[in-house]
Amino acid sequence: MNKDGDSATVKSKSKSAADNMDEYFVPGEGGGEGTKKRLSIERIYQKKTQLEHILLRPDTYIGSVEAVTQSMWVLNEDQSHMIQRDITYVPGLYKIFDEILGSYYYFFTIFLKIYNYTVRTSSIFNSI
Repeated sequence: MNKDGDSATVKSKSKSAADNMDEYFVPGEGGGEGTKKRLSIERIYQKKTQLEHILLRPDTYIGSVEAVTQSMWVLNEDQSHMIQRDITYVPGLYKIFDEILGSYYYFFTIFLKIYNYTVRTSSIFNSI
């Protein structure tokens, strides 16, 4: 119930099983609902290379490739404080950039640990 006393209806975003099956049928010659014919197995399932699959469905790997406008907090360089404004960006490109920075940080910290360990152990052996 909402604050007016009316019951609110919730719409489901998921497809029913019948709607999912419609993807595998094409309209028949009559064009009517009752004259659908089933797609061949070759048209439903297709063998693709890894590159073809990535190019066909990039959102599976990196997220959406469509531009999105979203309200975000950003730094106003003129006045050196944060302001809220609408930003348009591509989530897939953001994900790639984030992955590069995250990997760089991870490998850099591992490198520093290995370097510090090597320097520390070599100074111990040199003093013996």
